Amino acid sequence: MPRVAYLLLLLLLVRPTPARADAVSDTRVLAKHGLEAKAGSLRAYLRTLYPDGAARRQALLFAGRLGDEDAFRRDEAVQRLTAMGSQPIFALREAARSTDPETRRAARSLLEDAIQQVGNGLLRATLNTITRGRIAGLTQELLLVAPVAAEVSLLDLVHAALRAGARPEDTPMLLERARDPDSTVRAATVLALGTVLPADRLIGLEMFLASPEPRVRFSAALGFANRGRRECLPALVDLLDADELWLRLRAARALRHVSGTQMGYAAYAPLAERKKTVGAWRRWLEENKHKATWKVPLREGQPLLGRTLISFYGKGRAIEIDARGITRWSVAGLSNPWACVGLPNGNRLITEYGLKRITEYDATGRQVWRHAALPGYPGSVQRLPNGNILLAIWQPAKIIELARDGSTAWQLALQPADRPTDVELLDNGNLLITMSGSKRVVEMTRRGRLVWSIGGFKSPYSASRTATGTTLVVDFSGGEIREYNGEGKVVWKYGGLQNCYDAQRLPNGHTLVGDRRGLREIDHAGKTVWSYACQDYLRFHRY
Repeated sequence: MPRVAYLLLLLLLVRPTPARADAVSDTRVLAKHGLEAKAGSLRAYLRTLYPDGAARRQALLFAGRLGDEDAFRRDEAVQRLTAMGSQPIFALREAARSTDPETRRAARSLLEDAIQQVGNGLLRATLNTITRGRIAGLTQELLLVAPVAAEVSLLDLVHAALRAGARPEDTPMLLERARDPDSTVRAATVLALGTVLPADRLIGLEMFLASPEPRVRFSAALGFANRGRRECLPALVDLLDADELWLRLRAARALRHVSGTQMGYAAYAPLAERKKTVGAWRRWLEENKHKATWKVPLREGQPLLGRTLISFYGKGRAIEIDARGITRWSVAGLSNPWACVGLPNGNRLITEYGLKRITEYDATGRQVWRHAALPGYPGSVQRLPNGNILLAIWQPAKIIELARDGSTAWQLALQPADRPTDVELLDNGNLLITMSGSKRVVEMTRRGRLVWSIGGFKSPYSASRTATGTTLVVDFSGGEIREYNGEGKVVWKYGGLQNCYDAQRLPNGHTLVGDRRGLREIDHAGKTVWSYACQDYLRFHRY
């Protein structure tokens, strides 16, 4: 074998798997901060995120001085709170709700900075490492850091780390923590208890199913649901009426897993509409509370990291912004960047349309993987759980699954006139395909059998299945986004868009849309709650 061919073969054989690449990325982040993937090292870091008695008193003291009449005392308070890093988050959160305008302004500014420090990737890498390595001995630290993680949208990662690292010997401490004054800690504690208690001793969780706090009730219900125990069902159905949208979404997702249906329930729908479908769920409960069975554990969605990746087709660059619209990452010199997706490990996948190329970049903008010979023009990209990449190829019309070695693991040929611009692998294993040429959106099996179809579009470009089972479709030429139920009926729409290619339903029930004028996050009534102005043909992905 020629030496060059041998070296290429060796590189393919030793190429890290996606899971290993994620682990390597997290290890690098830890090493950058002098940490190791060991309980003692990670414990020392986690303890810096929450204050002890003295630090807690100090944070409260200086947060109370942010609105002081003495300018010197105000400045000193800001300096001291800044120096404490993330520890004053709990105190700043309270101060940000003060009736004093100066206190509110200063506290909100400091709170954003403190949250930004925690959200710099180190906490994420730490939590991922604990989960991946099932590192024990950190349960108490994870519980105490839960309120901080909640502020930076990493609470789901704390819960995952608790489930992976909690052990039966933690039970006495968990029972003690279940009385913690912070409801976030109590809910996380009950979640951990549901993991460590033996299946025949879950009776200890029953009292939490009747908790007056919805988050605690949900944690207890998950403990029962993940053991296939029907005691969870009444609590999950009750939580469909919870005030918090987050809880309604999670309860609906759990019930959908248990029952295989969603009863037409949409967590973000108006109260009157929700009441009708909750009534249907209560009737289902009466019929199934003694006979329902389901596969355990429950599937849980991937939590958002709070980033928005944007590719600018004409400007030849891609950027990533935070919630304040500040650019935190960018790459330039691209040739018509188009479909883009952020990955759980912090990397980004970006396709270059005309070059028929796809590249993965790390957090520094360095290329870590590239495939420069796609079989056609890529319209969309999705990273699959097995590490492969799902692509809609506009021309020639096909769907392909691309392996990391660049080979085609699977493909589905479509009719030439279909011209697919988007594809999504659904939870049920089927494919949701947007066919711009034949002006329809279809759900197909991987063998090409048609399961569901809707038409009547001017030029559909992308579609996605929401957590409630509806389908969100972007009609590019029609300048409109429409949401369809399973019967093909429009249940929501938003129009007046110019050159819109993407729409994304967020966990809070809002919808993120982008057109030539920029991005905007809209609520169910169509009111803009966040926006980012920019001009170009663009694609985006919030993750």
